Amino acid sequence: MQHDQLEDWTYQNIIAGGRLRMTPRPNKPTAERLSIVTACFCVLILFTLPNRLVSAERQSLLQFNWQAGKRYTVALETSKKLVLENLPPGANKSGENEKSVFTISVLKAGPRENCELVVECLSTKSELNGESTYSFDSTTDPKKDVGIPIAALKRALIGTKIKYLLDSEYRVLHVDGTDELLSKMIAHDPALRGDTSTPFLTEAKFGTNALGDLLQEFMVLGLPKKTLKVGDQWSDATQHRTEQTVAESRFTFAGLERHLNRDCVRIEIDGKIENSAKVKVPSGTPIPSIHGRVKGNLWLDTKLEMLVERTIVEDTTTAMKMPVVHGEEGETVPMTMKQQKTVVCRLMKVEDN
Repeated sequence: MQHDQLEDWTYQNIIAGGRLRMTPRPNKPTAERLSIVTACFCVLILFTLPNRLVSAERQSLLQFNWQAGKRYTVALETSKKLVLENLPPGANKSGENEKSVFTISVLKAGPRENCELVVECLSTKSELNGESTYSFDSTTDPKKDVGIPIAALKRALIGTKIKYLLDSEYRVLHVDGTDELLSKMIAHDPALRGDTSTPFLTEAKFGTNALGDLLQEFMVLGLPKKTLKVGDQWSDATQHRTEQTVAESRFTFAGLERHLNRDCVRIEIDGKIENSAKVKVPSGTPIPSIHGRVKGNLWLDTKLEMLVERTIVEDTTTAMKMPVVHGEEGETVPMTMKQQKTVVCRLMKVEDN
């Protein structure tokens, strides 16, 4: 037997008799062995890729829906930093932070039918320039509210059940609660009954527009009615009636991820803020010029079809001409205010009604 033939044989030593026996060993071509190794390597790579790479082409239908019979507990936090450029340094800056907890009870909801909700504020507290200004809930004593300028306004909101009727697209058709809020506010501070500012204050805080803007914080509207993949974009406008602005935003499907222990879709928000074209003010009232940017993210639970968190930051500049109190008729002075507002809405709990 030639030497090169011995390379394809194995040797087994048979102890009994001390003889040497050669046993044939299969000889697979080198190219075939390489193809098997390559295939195994490819399978290994496929199963070890990061989840977000594997799911990059996954199609998702993004939906927000209220579920009948459920009660959602939501925390809403709003922070504002203001700078008035026309005032002296040290007197031109202010910072405010307000935190509130709400429940939204869904009485009726379903495809192609109206939706009925009841919203109730459980607690609210605020800080101004780092110092506590108020803290109200059902356990605090209203008799201790003396000296707090807006106590009647905030106290009226605690425990009042605001009823909303929405269409199938979650547009507000009717809000019931303004009259009860006004009654509770005046009962808390009877002096407001004859105050000329009360009607304006009531409309600004408890009117249909104000209560509609409040509900809007808890919802995700304007989602495309088609499946999307990571990277897809769409645009939508959000109108803030009480602030008389509209935000024209571009939304980007950023991917799937875990957030607050929930499987979520993350959506990036980037847009501009301008005056609303629907602004209506009494004759002679100066109309402010407002412009700015909005950026943020929202997380949507893919199974619950509910907003888990939305964090947005709005940077705006407001310019207007203010009338001079003791000046000549028609005399005005320019006023510019820069504001950074951060709004965080976060789902805390979901339970049966």
